[in-house]
Amino acid sequence: MASERSRLEIIYSVLEIVGRHNPGALKRHIFYNDFDPSLQNRYLCFLVEKQLVRTRKIGKNLVYDVTDRGKEFLREYRDMKITIERRNLEAETR
Repeated sequence: MASERSRLEIIYSVLEIVGRHNPGALKRHIFYNDFDPSLQNRYLCFLVEKQLVRTRKIGKNLVYDVTDRGKEFLREYRDMKITIERRNLEAETR
């Protein structure tokens, strides 16, 4: 499943999922069961390192929250995707 999507698409999806969970997303909320656990950890570490998500504890659970920087990434990715889709549509109708 994961191999069919680009790295940016996976990052976008993870940020979107994390952003939908309040007060925070557990790892099991973020990834499909067939997503390689070593890749899960790699993506989450990358997102934390790049300050797109932050971690915190709620009870015994580690949860993930989207940072302001992560929200900015989501907005810019959506805008870029819309722009590309419009250009592709324009090219197809010519």
